[in-house]
Amino acid sequence: MKSNLKTVAALLIFSAIATVTKAQLTSSYNQGSGSGTIVDDAGNVRRATEYSGLVGSPYFIVDWSKADVTFADGSVQKDKVVKYDELKDKLFTQIKDDKMGEFDTPVADFTITAADGTVAKFGKIPGNGKFGDDAFFEILSDGKVKLIRKNAKSISEYKKDLGTAVTTREVVDNIDYYLVVSGKLVRIKKDKKSVEAALGAKQTELDAYIKSNNLNLKNDADLAKLITQYNTL
Repeated sequence: MKSNLKTVAALLIFSAIATVTKAQLTSSYNQGSGSGTIVDDAGNVRRATEYSGLVGSPYFIVDWSKADVTFADGSVQKDKVVKYDELKDKLFTQIKDDKMGEFDTPVADFTITAADGTVAKFGKIPGNGKFGDDAFFEILSDGKVKLIRKNAKSISEYKKDLGTAVTTREVVDNIDYYLVVSGKLVRIKKDKKSVEAALGAKQTELDAYIKSNNLNLKNDADLAKLITQYNTL
């Protein structure tokens, strides 16, 4: 009987030590990971990003920024502090201790305001024929025809010097521009020929608008002006 009691006591002590150790590890993991730790609203770690040692940034804006966020259920939250991860194509919010948290409700669209006042709007285009329905696109011009920009960032791994064992991991921009015509994506180059071919109409009017406004279609703002004008024709 005494032997059984000793065994039970030992098991209880071992279980308590294991629980405390696990809690300590989780706490250390949360505090040490900074903005690379993904946690839910209860503070539970979901997963950690693997961005340590990267050259370049996976984010649309490196620093935390304010955004107005619209959710799939139609609700809106203004002035949320967020980061848009272009590698994972996901919007994260800031929670306690500068950690990154995931929204409980799917995000439909969001508008980020940078520190310099620059505004960028992002949204989804379900059934676009190229990307998944949850992909976000920067909307440069909205209307019956949309002009959108997609930076599908990726990580390139390489060795700078021959014979070195050190591998450099660098974030690479993969930027493409599309017109959304009848809900489908048409990839374009930033020149008059490509844009007018994708639109397929009103070329005379567009040529006149480009000339009279001295537009440079290599410039995002000028390209957006042209599409905005097309939507009025």
